[in-house]
Amino acid sequence: MLVSNSFQQPIGLSYTSEVNFVSTPTALQIVKFTETPIFSNAQIAQFIRIKGIVAYTSDAVKKSPGGNTVISQNGLESLYLNIIGTNSKSILWDFPCISLYPLVNGGIYYEFDKLAINFTACYLKVNVDGNISAGESAVFTWIYEDIRNPKK
Repeated sequence: MLVSNSFQQPIGLSYTSEVNFVSTPTALQIVKFTETPIFSNAQIAQFIRIKGIVAYTSDAVKKSPGGNTVISQNGLESLYLNIIGTNSKSILWDFPCISLYPLVNGGIYYEFDKLAINFTACYLKVNVDGNISAGESAVFTWIYEDIRNPKK
């Protein structure tokens, strides 16, 4: 369940990841998220529930966690997010990434109902040619809860 959060909740646990575009992407190209120590480890991932996602552009963050240039707002507008659940079914399908950028939607982030995701199956789909260059990265912060130690 996706809920627009009209007020800021405490973030708690978070992890910032990136999708690096090694080459200039073309329309309808699919690019998967890179593996992460938290979300890709099956022993840990089974206890992770996604509560929110925030996207960034180069207006807000200049460099990605990996040191790459962050995509522009036009680049973020060119991307759709696809989230795949632990049951291999789509939870979000072609969700516009620009909707996850707080500076264009009143400073809010989207809150989710504790999604159990298969992170390495999640991906971005490019919908327009020319707005992202080789070497740039899309950057996202995943707000999550570890159900072994839920925050109250």
